[in-house]
Amino acid sequence: MDASIDRGVIQDTETTAVIDSIDELHLCEACVRAAAETLGFKPQLHTDQQQKIRRLERERDHWKDTSQRLRRELDHQFDAGLGDPRARRSR
Repeated sequence: MDASIDRGVIQDTETTAVIDSIDELHLCEACVRAAAETLGFKPQLHTDQQQKIRRLERERDHWKDTSQRLRRELDHQFDAGLGDPRARRSR
């Protein structure tokens, strides 16, 4: 990727030189963009998917809250002596 690399320490052994570690990899914007294109990364698609996920999570939370509210109301009616509202619907 033609990137600058801090290759760490080169240890000289009796037979060959060995790279001890790679501490940092410095990539320019063009290299990152080229890698993303190679991997098929599409920023706009990613953004659209993230927005859709957030919208669906909000909808899920809304319907979860609605369900809990309705369950509490049914329990309240049952506790108030009105009988099981679910049984009245089946008549």
